[in-house]
Parts: sequence; structure tokens; C-alpha cells
Amino acid sequence: MAGYLGLKYEVLLMPGGLLDLYSVGDRLEMMEGLRVMEAAALTELAKENKDGA
Repeated sequence: MAGYLGLKYEVLLMPGGLLDLYSVGDRLEMMEGLRVMEAAALTELAKENKDGA
């Protein structure tokens, strides 16, 4: 399997992870925003990969 798969959410969610490190208050809102950005980034990367860029 080749290509981009997405974010490693365990790095964000584990105890002492990035959400703890940056004292994120609304984790649900943060995760929803990250999923939207991740989906957009993966779509663009797939386009670039398809075009041979």
C-alpha cells in the first residue's frame, strides 16, 4: 500500500498527547475541525498523485 493514509489520532488523544499538551478545552470541536482539514488535504494529495505531480 502506498500513499497518504491520514493523521495518527492516537498522538492527539493519548494521555499526555497533543490535546493535553496544548490544554484543548473543546476536544470534540477540535477533532471535527481536524477531520475536515484531513479530508481536504487527502483529497488534494490524491489529485496531485493522480496527475503525477
